Amino acid sequence: AGFESMNGAAFDTMWWTMMIDLHQGAITMAQQERAMGESAQVKAVAQAIIDGQTTEIATMKAMLAQ
Repeated sequence: AGFESMNGAAFDTMWWTMMIDLHQGAITMAQQERAMGESAQVKAVAQAIIDGQTTEIATMKAMLAQ
């Protein structure tokens, strides 16, 4: 709500915040697969998701801090 009327720094902050939440959700799901899944291939993909999303979250947090 109200996202469409935002611009500039407020828009960027909202966008980064939403993307961090989205990436954290992906990490949570991938962690569940690692803990409960059976397929070694799927677990490997889940780990790659965890690694990639964690790196991206760190980048996004750094961008927010600027």
